[in-house]
Amino acid sequence: MLITDMQAPYLNQGQIERIAQSVLDDYQKQQADIDVAPVPIEDILTYIGLHLEVDDFTRNKYFGEVGADVLGFIKMDEKAIYVNRLLDPLENEDAIEGRFNFTIAHELGHHCLHKDLFEDYQHQLTFLEDADTNKPVILCRYPDDDIPQRPWIEKQADMFAAAILMPKPLLLKAWVEQFGSDTPKTESELIALGDPLGVGSDYFGVKRAIKPIAEQFKVSIAAMRIRLENMGLITDGSQPLLL
Repeated sequence: MLITDMQAPYLNQGQIERIAQSVLDDYQKQQADIDVAPVPIEDILTYIGLHLEVDDFTRNKYFGEVGADVLGFIKMDEKAIYVNRLLDPLENEDAIEGRFNFTIAHELGHHCLHKDLFEDYQHQLTFLEDADTNKPVILCRYPDDDIPQRPWIEKQADMFAAAILMPKPLLLKAWVEQFGSDTPKTESELIALGDPLGVGSDYFGVKRAIKPIAEQFKVSIAAMRIRLENMGLITDGSQPLLL
């Protein structure tokens, strides 16, 4: 049995938002206020008592050649988050900083949301013959078209990552600075703002309009768009503001 087959705790979007915000609040009380983006995710990791390991997954003890497809994982017993060296902009000039940060935040989400589940699973493994309890129990991989549905435990970690990297108050502030008010915008409005001459695709227009905010928060444009849509700031014109 894999940990992804086990029942993840029921946590809705609001609960995950509150857990992520509580982590930010604790950090700010003890360390420093976060008044502007980006959120210092590596400092938060250290504050919680975890450390970051950037490793070549094709050479390390866990994976070998198959490690190229692994973005990251967490080892609860080591209090360590491992991230594929290929994602680190300091190690790979082609790496995307947003993917690196999101992977760190995703694995932190597993720590904050699923620590008890991980530890219980590892405890169960100790009773199984030939079980390697040293191996990571869940891996964050590159998207796989052969897997139509991501496990719920992974979706929860994604929601946590979005919430902690793009906190609602900071993101709303950045939205106002970018567009002049907290009014939601339709895709058509963003297309017009991002591509006023109409020379690109619709996707290009939206991407260009929100790119400065994504760069400020050091996340990918795709992650920023999803977050803005979930907050109701990008709307089809019929949805209320969901802040």
